[in-house]
Amino acid sequence: AVLRGIANSPYGPDAFRATHAPVLTGSPLGYWRGVFDVQNAFVQESFLDELAVAGGIDPVELRLQMLAPDARLRRVVEEAAKRSGWPAATAPGRTVGFACHACFGSVGAQVAEVSLDGDRPVVHRITSVIECGPVINPDAVRAQMEGGAAMALSTVLRERITWKDGRVEQGNFDDYPILRIDEMPEVVTHILESDRPIGGVGEPVVPPAAPAVCNAISRARGERVRELPLG
Repeated sequence: AVLRGIANSPYGPDAFRATHAPVLTGSPLGYWRGVFDVQNAFVQESFLDELAVAGGIDPVELRLQMLAPDARLRRVVEEAAKRSGWPAATAPGRTVGFACHACFGSVGAQVAEVSLDGDRPVVHRITSVIECGPVINPDAVRAQMEGGAAMALSTVLRERITWKDGRVEQGNFDDYPILRIDEMPEVVTHILESDRPIGGVGEPVVPPAAPAVCNAISRARGERVRELPLG
């Protein structure tokens, strides 16, 4: 379970091995929305973006090159790029970042549009595409896509836990800030029709958000984001 999204990566490179080395931190481990796919997607999608930059290849094109012609993820990659206007931003002074992921029986991709206020990142827009099999209640799916983006952004931009003398320092929302209403970007959702088995929608929308945002921030700053949260 710890290697979800990495060990079963749809990119399928020829030389590939995924291993896990447990580390005892003294902090109890709990599950969150997206479980292990969240951190694994951040690592994988950030690394792919870094490879694209180093190789002078468009990040979307690199993913398409690595995906099999019949890969399920290919469709959402292409749709997210098309529907977001990739690689163009909607306004001057903004940059865009891309990420995708497959988990919990669904596939999704997101494009994040950000700018920098000094060194502080501002997320303006997220284009989110999901293919989760037949959809019975589109409004419920859109709500999950929007809520997943909000939760992911909160963990990227604000939420931080620190330890001192063996205890957590944060005690309430005055010293553990979460995403505020005025920081919430526009979330544009697209649900693709599909006849595949019904997949999840609550968790698959979370993993791509952090790498999409951080890939955009990395492009704006000219240096790679390797540690979260940013705030």
